[in-house]
Amino acid sequence: MIFFQKVYERVVKCINPVLYYEYDYPEKNQVTAIISLGNGPDQMMENCQERENFLEAYAVECLGLELLSCSYEQFKELIHRERRQFMNAMQFWDADELAIMLPLLQKRWDEVPVSMNEAYALLPSKSVIFYGILEEFSRCTQHLCSHCRHKNCVFRTTTGDNYDI
Repeated sequence: MIFFQKVYERVVKCINPVLYYEYDYPEKNQVTAIISLGNGPDQMMENCQERENFLEAYAVECLGLELLSCSYEQFKELIHRERRQFMNAMQFWDADELAIMLPLLQKRWDEVPVSMNEAYALLPSKSVIFYGILEEFSRCTQHLCSHCRHKNCVFRTTTGDNYDI
């Protein structure tokens, strides 16, 4: 556990998180989003692998994925604050969508720090691009407050699920 805490402290210092998003693009009640942790985790993993410290490289990979997961939850809260809607589903882009949409987003949004290689892998690797489907709570089919670890979340206030887990 101490090992992961030390690696986490270093990972957090090297991330450069960014969020780009636009509501109702390309369709109404949809948000198009890019979330990235920046190049820091990739460089940290590469340095670990060069030193043949594969356990630390693996820890950086896992912690990066966990930080991305946390950013999804924060983004959901941001949407709720701005639009009073819930992001009911996230649809991550496949290679065909990336090939079409990423160049359009790069033109639409200045200085998007995410690109893709010839294998359609996003660079930096701790980056995601997706559509979020937005709905009112009464139509939301994936209400998951009972499984969430955030006790004081804006969604619990809205939905009335103010109980401890």
